Amino acid sequence: MMDEVKHEESKESEVLIAELEKHPVHDTACMRINHEVMKRYGFAFGDSLTFTFSNGLCIVDVPYHDGYYIEPGKLIAVTNPGDSSINIAFNIGKPSWEAFNLKEGDTLTVTMHEKGKYLREQELFSQVHSDDPKDYSSAESFSNFRAIRGGRLKPNWVYRSASMTNNERNRRATVNALMKKYGINTALCLSEKEETLREQKEKGDWVYDRFDELYETGYAIPIGLGIFVASEKFHRVLSKGLLAMCEKSGPYLISCMEGKDRTGYACALLEGLAGADYAVMKEDYLKTYENYYGLKEEEDPEGVRQVLDFNFDPVLRVMFELEEGETLAETDFVSGAKLFLRKGGLKEEEIARIEEALMEQKESIN
Repeated sequence: MMDEVKHEESKESEVLIAELEKHPVHDTACMRINHEVMKRYGFAFGDSLTFTFSNGLCIVDVPYHDGYYIEPGKLIAVTNPGDSSINIAFNIGKPSWEAFNLKEGDTLTVTMHEKGKYLREQELFSQVHSDDPKDYSSAESFSNFRAIRGGRLKPNWVYRSASMTNNERNRRATVNALMKKYGINTALCLSEKEETLREQKEKGDWVYDRFDELYETGYAIPIGLGIFVASEKFHRVLSKGLLAMCEKSGPYLISCMEGKDRTGYACALLEGLAGADYAVMKEDYLKTYENYYGLKEEEDPEGVRQVLDFNFDPVLRVMFELEEGETLAETDFVSGAKLFLRKGGLKEEEIARIEEALMEQKESIN
């Protein structure tokens, strides 16, 4: 780790110089250090940082957090205490690696802009959850595992969860046990790429479980979905992935790392396509925050509002292409979902195949 960091002294604060790498899925710039290194250099969550890239670009006043506690489109340095790198990203925005014109071998110099400038936001919205199943009421809540509903979606047919492949948060075994319990026949893995899984198998870093059974028979589909929801790539990768999933037999499971954002957006797209309203989509998205953080609207309306304002509502507006002044409560999500899928390269008959695989013929009540 220390080979990737240089240490210098300045009159005002310590200076950290870190190597950069491109995130394999999100295409964002990542510092090849973790939070423990940041702490040793005097940086803490809630600080405001100055970034000076080796290509000459300088950015002042970058919040450093353990979650995306900023408005959409704003730049943030974000990591969790257990992560091996620090992500430099625009919240639900364009990939920073390309935006900053970075290349392999570039470095980043980090200095303090203002100590604790964003400490209030950090303390108010910090979202740290336990990785011990004993701290949860059920295997389902620990794994963020549940069926999605709304509109014409078939009941108990499409499920969502935390990662079925990655065990950094200690959930892989539990998710795979639930896959067997609920009879999952096809899995859409948003967070992994095909080549990543092949490398894991070649290295022997593989656990034989329900995912492996599906993967070996072509019923587990890794698509490596990024988070830039406005991009052509996001539309294309998600649309093609959903179609590939629906060409297999159900019940279906959709997952990413924590089953929170990418999974939440994919499920919202399907809920919208099925004719669910905003209330149903919001309830499903917020269930993750209740499972992991105990966040409930009746107990913490400010916290819920922050989650919706920063991480959910703006994404829906982009994905379903709401007009200026149009509210989520009055949106025709069916038309918006079909437009998204068409932009992702699907033909009308392919969209119809998704509807046929996932939905009942008659409208159900949300």
